[in-house]
Amino acid sequence: MAKKLTDTQLIILSAASQREDLSVLPLPDTLKLPGGAAKKSLTALLTRGLIEEVSKPIDDREEQPAEYRITASGLAAIGVQDEEDGSPVMKGAKSDRKNSKKPTTPAPVKNNTTKSGAKPSGKPELLLRLMRRKQGATVTALQDATGWQPHSVRAALSGLRKKSIDITRSKNPKGETVYRVEA
Repeated sequence: MAKKLTDTQLIILSAASQREDLSVLPLPDTLKLPGGAAKKSLTALLTRGLIEEVSKPIDDREEQPAEYRITASGLAAIGVQDEEDGSPVMKGAKSDRKNSKKPTTPAPVKNNTTKSGAKPSGKPELLLRLMRRKQGATVTALQDATGWQPHSVRAALSGLRKKSIDITRSKNPKGETVYRVEA
């Protein structure tokens, strides 16, 4: 399974995906990174191939800082895809500049209110969306979607039950417990 991205890495990649030239630098002002945290995050993204170093003309008089841009793998990692074919959008690439589409946004969840009338938000909403699918969701699937440990997923399910959400359990053919919520 692929290693999860940290919040900092997600912010860096998201900001780069919104720039015309797909440049990673400058980092967003909202990031307050102590010490060498910025360099560590960039190094991790480089190692994983989610960003790449862009060569630029060398000026003999001064040392130039490196420039980075997000790669197609980086765009795919954050879910920025072309609406037509699902491929990563490389809007900064010269060949795609005129034909690029805006990144797709997730469709709004229908019937996203609980029985008590409260609207769930964030990861609890994600759990509900997964459990509303026809096949339901296993703890492993819920873990992958949220980045949580199994005990945290189960605690969140208990919290949803306390909000009067009817969550049913059953076993799939593999013997795994599947959680479902009726849509």
